[in-house]
Amino acid sequence: MINLKTKFDKYIWSKNYPSSYEQELFSKTQKYCRYISWIPGLKMVAVCNSLSMYATKDPSSPWAKSNGSINYPHLKDSSATLRSAQNDEYGGGDIDLFIVTAKNRLWLVRVMVTLVFQLLGVRRHWNNIAERFCLSFFIDETAMNFSSFAIKNDVYLYFWIYYLKPIINKDLTYENFIKANKPLGIDPINLHKDNRIYEIQTWKQTLSFPLPLSFPRRWESIKIISSILDFKNYLLKKIFLPRTLAHKKRLWNPEGLIVEENILKFHDNDRRVEVRDGVLGS
Repeated sequence: MINLKTKFDKYIWSKNYPSSYEQELFSKTQKYCRYISWIPGLKMVAVCNSLSMYATKDPSSPWAKSNGSINYPHLKDSSATLRSAQNDEYGGGDIDLFIVTAKNRLWLVRVMVTLVFQLLGVRRHWNNIAERFCLSFFIDETAMNFSSFAIKNDVYLYFWIYYLKPIINKDLTYENFIKANKPLGIDPINLHKDNRIYEIQTWKQTLSFPLPLSFPRRWESIKIISSILDFKNYLLKKIFLPRTLAHKKRLWNPEGLIVEENILKFHDNDRRVEVRDGVLGS
């Protein structure tokens, strides 16, 4: 596995430590995640893909500017799965987020997170990519085992989980996610050393006094509030699901898209086969 990691890191040009530019992106992510930490049903927000792997290229570096774009001779075209291969086309990379919600809160959380980031002007949209948040992967807590959409010898998916860096982690969701993916060979005690250093505390975690027993720690667990949130989630699903399915049909490569009851994955240029063959064949 150590040899495989070395090959993978070399293939995606991963660094041992984050660059100053990547540190700025992590700080930005921590800042803006505080604005969404209150959303009911939000369980985890994690940085994934190139930034989590320390493979984001600094657009201000002289080497990156030499030809206006990065040349990756071992990659075909510009891999959207490996964001680092196209960062400089737009002057910098986006920030990919992986979001986990409570059961029956997928659409509610997705719409609210999108709305907040849109109002704050930090959501990736069309050509506004550099240093913005890409909200392309949502699941609820019943879909944390990724075995169902893993390909054979899925090197990228393994290291995607290996490098995943949570920013918001409520109710041990990150720990449960890692345990759920043991069938993929994920070892909870053998993950990247920096995975836990970027977590922020939510308002409930920062309370310095215990809440009264008569006041539920999770107000969304109150039956009437839970019912209201269930209805809102149902309504938002009815409104946005047809648009999501229409968007899926318009894309040329639907293999990287998953639109299911508890999974919304919008990676429209899935290159996991290419990465697997490149790493295992090197």
